[in-house]
Amino acid sequence: MFAALSHGPEGEAEFNKVTKLLAVYIVCSVLARAIEELLKGMWALEWRKFLTRRLLRSYVTGNVFYTLKLEDAAGVVDNPDQRICQDVDEFTQSAV
Repeated sequence: MFAALSHGPEGEAEFNKVTKLLAVYIVCSVLARAIEELLKGMWALEWRKFLTRRLLRSYVTGNVFYTLKLEDAAGVVDNPDQRICQDVDEFTQSAV
């Protein structure tokens, strides 16, 4: 690329052409990466909402909550609904 500058005006034109092409490539790469991250984040959020709703629904239906509270007299399970949400968040972030 820099050797083109030593060939006079035609070398300078070639250098400018290559520089513009490189700038376009960089801009396209940055935009593609930004769109990829946006789509990945949107997909992770939708997946997280789906899993959280499904797991919390399973936890609440059938009186599982009360059964768990009765079986856990020692208090080992603390805030299971919050832990479900946190675990789903960690899972979706690591999976995506």
